[in-house]
Amino acid sequence: MSIKTNYDFNGLNIQDAIIRIDRLWGSSREGWTALVGVYIEKAIPAVEAVGVEGDEDYIPAQEAATELVLITDFNRSAVYKEDERGYVILYATLHEEFGGVKV
Repeated sequence: MSIKTNYDFNGLNIQDAIIRIDRLWGSSREGWTALVGVYIEKAIPAVEAVGVEGDEDYIPAQEAATELVLITDFNRSAVYKEDERGYVILYATLHEEFGGVKV
């Protein structure tokens, strides 16, 4: 689960940033804390094969792809709620703060 939203990164508006929880820890006594990452999608174009197959310097073709690139991370905390998982509580907190669409 993650949230896709516009994110203000030091005064720069990042369109369609992806906010997701990378790590979660806590307990009923101390509440929940999460390491939250903010990512952008980077497009990697397709590449044709280079060289002759079988040669040692041959580079095979690669299909187009996308990868997530971390631009910043931060910690967020939330109060423990009976019968509710930590991820659910923290994603609700993040969605309230940043808005956006759950993906």
